[in-house]
Amino acid sequence: MPGIGRSAQRRPLRTPTAKKVFRLRGYSKGKTFHASVRDDDSIHLEGKVYTLPAAAEAATQYPVDGWLFWKFERAPGDWVRLDELRK
Repeated sequence: MPGIGRSAQRRPLRTPTAKKVFRLRGYSKGKTFHASVRDDDSIHLEGKVYTLPAAAEAATQYPVDGWLFWKFERAPGDWVRLDELRK
Protein backbone atom coordinates (compact mmCIF):
# COMPACT_ATOMS: atom_id res chain seq x y z
CA MET A 1 0.00 0.00 0.00
CA PRO A 2 1.69 3.17 -1.15
CA GLY A 3 2.56 5.78 1.43
CA ILE A 4 1.98 3.64 4.49
CA GLY A 5 4.68 1.56 6.17
CA ARG A 6 4.14 -1.97 7.44
CA SER A 7 3.95 -0.97 11.11
CA ALA A 8 1.33 1.68 10.34
CA GLN A 9 -0.82 -0.85 8.49
CA ARG A 10 -0.98 -3.21 11.45
CA ARG A 11 -1.64 -0.63 14.14
CA PRO A 12 -5.35 -0.52 15.06
CA LEU A 13 -7.27 2.65 14.37
CA ARG A 14 -9.10 2.52 17.69
CA THR A 15 -7.85 4.24 20.80
CA PRO A 16 -8.52 2.77 24.26
CA THR A 17 -11.31 5.29 24.85
CA ALA A 18 -12.82 5.18 21.35
CA LYS A 19 -16.30 3.94 20.68
CA LYS A 20 -16.67 0.70 18.78
CA VAL A 21 -17.63 2.73 15.71
CA PHE A 22 -16.43 6.23 15.05
CA ARG A 23 -17.03 8.70 12.27
CA LEU A 24 -14.57 10.04 9.74
CA ARG A 25 -14.77 12.88 7.29
CA GLY A 26 -12.53 14.14 4.55
CA TYR A 27 -12.56 16.94 1.99
CA SER A 28 -11.51 16.90 -1.63
CA LYS A 29 -12.25 19.35 -4.43
CA GLY A 30 -15.05 21.06 -2.52
CA LYS A 31 -16.81 17.84 -1.54
CA THR A 32 -17.12 16.38 1.96
CA PHE A 33 -16.90 12.60 2.38
CA HIS A 34 -18.27 10.77 5.42
CA ALA A 35 -17.18 7.30 6.50
CA SER A 36 -17.03 5.20 9.66
CA VAL A 37 -14.46 2.90 11.24
CA ARG A 38 -15.86 -0.39 12.54
CA ASP A 39 -14.70 -2.86 15.19
CA ASP A 40 -12.52 -4.76 12.71
CA ASP A 41 -10.79 -1.51 11.57
CA SER A 42 -12.53 -1.60 8.21
CA ILE A 43 -13.78 1.69 6.83
CA HIS A 44 -17.31 1.92 5.51
CA LEU A 45 -17.76 4.51 2.80
CA GLU A 46 -20.89 4.87 0.68
CA GLY A 47 -22.05 1.32 1.40
CA LYS A 48 -18.70 -0.34 0.67
CA VAL A 49 -15.95 -1.67 2.94
CA TYR A 50 -12.33 -0.56 2.51
CA THR A 51 -8.95 -0.51 4.20
CA LEU A 52 -7.59 2.88 5.27
CA PRO A 53 -5.69 3.87 2.12
CA ALA A 54 -8.24 2.36 -0.24
CA ALA A 55 -11.10 4.33 1.36
CA ALA A 56 -9.34 7.66 0.85
CA GLU A 57 -8.50 6.77 -2.74
CA ALA A 58 -12.07 5.61 -3.41
CA ALA A 59 -13.39 8.93 -2.12
CA THR A 60 -10.97 11.19 -3.99
CA GLN A 61 -10.38 9.07 -7.11
CA TYR A 62 -6.63 9.74 -6.85
CA PRO A 63 -3.79 8.43 -4.64
CA VAL A 64 -3.87 10.04 -1.21
CA ASP A 65 -2.55 9.16 2.25
CA GLY A 66 -5.60 8.08 4.26
CA TRP A 67 -3.92 8.97 7.58
CA LEU A 68 -3.78 12.60 6.43
CA PHE A 69 -7.00 12.72 4.39
CA TRP A 70 -9.43 11.47 7.04
CA LYS A 71 -10.30 13.33 10.23
CA PHE A 72 -12.11 11.95 13.25
CA GLU A 73 -14.15 13.77 15.88
CA ARG A 74 -12.04 13.63 19.05
CA ALA A 75 -14.61 15.67 20.96
CA PRO A 76 -17.79 17.39 19.76
CA GLY A 77 -16.72 19.80 17.03
CA ASP A 78 -13.00 18.91 17.40
CA TRP A 79 -12.01 17.19 14.15
CA VAL A 80 -8.38 16.08 13.92
CA ARG A 81 -6.40 14.10 11.38
CA LEU A 82 -6.51 10.36 11.78
CA ASP A 83 -2.71 10.53 11.89
CA GLU A 84 -3.04 11.74 15.51
CA LEU A 85 -3.90 8.14 16.53
CA ARG A 86 -0.41 7.02 15.50
CA LYS A 87 1.39 9.40 17.87
